[in-house]
Amino acid sequence: MVFADADGRIAVGRDAVHLARAVPERFESAPKRCIDGGHLCCSATGSTPWPT
Repeated sequence: MVFADADGRIAVGRDAVHLARAVPERFESAPKRCIDGGHLCCSATGSTPWPT
C-alpha cells in the first residue's frame, strides 16, 4: 500500500491507509500490479511515474 501526498512524499503500510481516508485518489493498494518497464504508473502518481 502506497500513498503519495501533494508534496511528493511517500507513505506506506498503515500510514498510507490512514492518509488515504482524506484523499483516496492518491492511494494505491497494490502497487506491484502497476509496475511497467521500470516505472510505477498508478493513480497515486498521477501522470508522473516513480522509478523502480
